[in-house]
Amino acid sequence: MRSRILVTVALFSLTAAAAASCEEWCKHACEELNGNIEQECGGCDTSDPAFTCHPEAANFANRGAAPRGAVPQMYEHHEDRANTAAFDYHPPHVHESGACEFEMIIDHREVNRTWLLGYNKPVLVRGATEDWSARTKWEYDSMLRVYGDSAYHVEHSGNVPLGQLLQRTGKYNMGHMVWPADDCYKELFRPYSPFLSTTAADYEVPSYLKPMRTFQMGIGTGEGIGVPPENHPSSWFAAVVGRKRWILTPPGPQPPPAMLNYPGCLVQKKATASLTCDQLAGDILWVPDWWWHETCGLDNFSVGIGGITYENADKDTRTRPCAVSEGEYRSQDIKYCQEHGCPGLENATIKKPTSQRA
Repeated sequence: MRSRILVTVALFSLTAAAAASCEEWCKHACEELNGNIEQECGGCDTSDPAFTCHPEAANFANRGAAPRGAVPQMYEHHEDRANTAAFDYHPPHVHESGACEFEMIIDHREVNRTWLLGYNKPVLVRGATEDWSARTKWEYDSMLRVYGDSAYHVEHSGNVPLGQLLQRTGKYNMGHMVWPADDCYKELFRPYSPFLSTTAADYEVPSYLKPMRTFQMGIGTGEGIGVPPENHPSSWFAAVVGRKRWILTPPGPQPPPAMLNYPGCLVQKKATASLTCDQLAGDILWVPDWWWHETCGLDNFSVGIGGITYENADKDTRTRPCAVSEGEYRSQDIKYCQEHGCPGLENATIKKPTSQRA
């Protein structure tokens, strides 16, 4: 897991004259943020101790607003987390659109869990999402029409509807469910979302991808949205709408970022050990244990779901106290969930009757 907070903030606003607001990430120091600080934190109450970045905070004024149309820098990279000397590099790398360098691209009907968990290289699975109504229902216009008012995040400060999140271009909105139910969520990086349960009739997770320890959705508008290099136990991701480019590197030192989340997802500097793959809408990508992966959206709108799964994940009941000072919490700590109840991971993976899966 990353030991230091990386804050993802879009560098440009939807309108040049947009009013100042107070985003959730303003709870971090101004110098940790990389967006339009004046717009995104200019409305924060300077007397509220919850918000560290506000108009009277150190390093607020000298950050400067990014010019309109600037490239959305989605993360910052720290050399102390990546031993770049451990890698040999290709010269400037041109990746053919739609190509995939994996040695295993397999039909969904040929996959079983034992084989998948035993295979130690990335796999691209085709055909698993053909029957999902999400393939059409989650297109941008339909998604907003059907689910725009539905809560995507449920936070201590209130519910955040999907439509509100999609108003910001260049932001990759993650929503999570964890198992067991009393495990920790984390502000910004693993926020609780009931939306996976709200949309459960639209998809069906194949049996070889269950049980899961973490289930998540990523959705956003703007080319280039994605995640910087990260690793964790074995996982999968289904691209439901929109294409996604991946750079995957075998377990070892953290590789430097290759695509920088620039629109177009150009591969700037690629380690020779790394593999590049363009995941098409409808594909499921399997990432083995502790492989580093960096992603970058190739289309203006993308949405997908994925999860962390491993042998006996459903028997791994280990939990630890949540570090409230670091923004961790349990869903049952949220007032709304205490009063109304909030669904858990199992509510998002129960196979729905055909009559409910329109």
